[in-house]
Amino acid sequence: MIKSFFSNTQLIMTTTDVASDIGIEIMNVYNIFDKSAALKIQTILRNCGESTHSINELVDRLVRFLSIEGIRGRLQILNPDIVIQESQRIVDHYEDFYSVKFSSRIKLNLYMHLSLMIERMMTSRPSNNSISRATLTKQEQEFFAISSGIFQPIEQKFNIQVQDYEIALLYELIKDFVLK
Repeated sequence: MIKSFFSNTQLIMTTTDVASDIGIEIMNVYNIFDKSAALKIQTILRNCGESTHSINELVDRLVRFLSIEGIRGRLQILNPDIVIQESQRIVDHYEDFYSVKFSSRIKLNLYMHLSLMIERMMTSRPSNNSISRATLTKQEQEFFAISSGIFQPIEQKFNIQVQDYEIALLYELIKDFVLK
């Protein structure tokens, strides 16, 4: 009975681990952050006729959804949908500038970090943690300069000033991907 119900199903995505012997790949949606599971999902979807573009769009939507759910309870004043959208735009700019594609796991981390950073900067006093730009490497100086432009729209939108300390934290999160 169950096997016939799923006869045309190629993949089942769940939010919990499920063991089954119905002959269909069952994956926990959170495993999309695991490279081998992500490749398996892409292969299954490609074999079903999905384009690379639509697969990437699906993965991006899943990451965005999981990011929103992950920060919903942590944000006190900001709308998670709006702040994740802004975080996504920031990440897109870094990907475009450095010609990289961050993994789903890195994007999730960045979306959550940026979203919480924006609210933290709105609700907290400026930090005394200052960075001496004179001691930065050429690559770090370039990252700070690029970040100033990337953050300008959210600084205006949320009436905040992204501090050098926050940019340094962000650099630590993505430096392995942007090293040239």
